[in-house]
Amino acid sequence: MHTMKNIAGVVLAGGKNSRYHGFDKSFLKKGNSTFIEHTISAFRELFQEIIIITNQPEAYNFIEAIKSKDLIKDIGPLGGILTALKITTQPAIFVVSCDMPYLDHSMINKLTKEFDSSAHDILMPRIDGEIEPLHAIYSSSIIPAIEENVKSNNFAIRDLFPYVKIKYFDFPPTLSNKKYFTNVNSPEDFEQLRLDLSIVERSYLNF
Repeated sequence: MHTMKNIAGVVLAGGKNSRYHGFDKSFLKKGNSTFIEHTISAFRELFQEIIIITNQPEAYNFIEAIKSKDLIKDIGPLGGILTALKITTQPAIFVVSCDMPYLDHSMINKLTKEFDSSAHDILMPRIDGEIEPLHAIYSSSIIPAIEENVKSNNFAIRDLFPYVKIKYFDFPPTLSNKKYFTNVNSPEDFEQLRLDLSIVERSYLNF
């Protein structure tokens, strides 16, 4: 599998993680690897350029990647997408949140191939009618639309859709496909992951 030269891999790790009392979900563990290590490992097979958007870049010094704080703070994932689009050397980015422990490089590869063969600004996975904006590809062509929306205090990613060319990529709603898009949003989600993987040790995090 060849690395992509026209798409950068981006991890959004700048959330406040209020449900985890400020603990960075990137450092939750799936088996012996942290979520961020799992994500970067999948990215290395696909992308020549990897970017981590985080308000604590020093926490990721052990990872070889470009790190950046949000250029515009406190506007949610849209700020991370805008930042990545402005600093990447590539014309497009694949964006994923830091809390997707089942991230799969073959799934990402399908999306990048589809994006390459289309002329759209955004390629958005959709499964069972639900879109996955933090497992999607964004072109730098949407920067003006993002900036206009930010000026109008419209910070939801969905607010962009009327102003850009978006293509939906529908995945069959199989259990395995649904698992790939699973987010660990809360300690309860993580507990379920822990049970799924039969991990008995969780001493690194006090819920």
